[in-house]
Amino acid sequence: MIALLLCGIIAGACAAPQFNEFPSKTPQPPRFPTTSDALEGVEGTEYKINFPLYDFPVKDIVVRAHEGLVKIKVNDNNNNRIETTKILPDNVNLNGGNWILEPRELSSRRHVLKITFPLKDGVKDDRGDSRHGTTA
Repeated sequence: MIALLLCGIIAGACAAPQFNEFPSKTPQPPRFPTTSDALEGVEGTEYKINFPLYDFPVKDIVVRAHEGLVKIKVNDNNNNRIETTKILPDNVNLNGGNWILEPRELSSRRHVLKITFPLKDGVKDDRGDSRHGTTA
């Protein structure tokens, strides 16, 4: 009886390496480019989001602010498309927000979408610049 049990354990251990290939045979999820150099955070009495864009005209950019979030949609004639949502802190005043597209370099097609919101009740961050990288 013990010999049969030991044979079963040995057979199971010998068969196990064939299952190591299972993860490599399954399809991997697609990887999407991220904008790891996008920055957001409180500066003084404003909440700022800097979002890098490449070769998109201003007419193709739509920025909409809702309670607790801001949506950025960019779609050009060549079917290049970016859609992202950024979470906003509770102390952001949505009524005074604005955005502008500025060139990153004068001779380049790389731009930065700068979105600015005032903070409610003139709240100021005493820690200085609290920027952090965002997720896509």
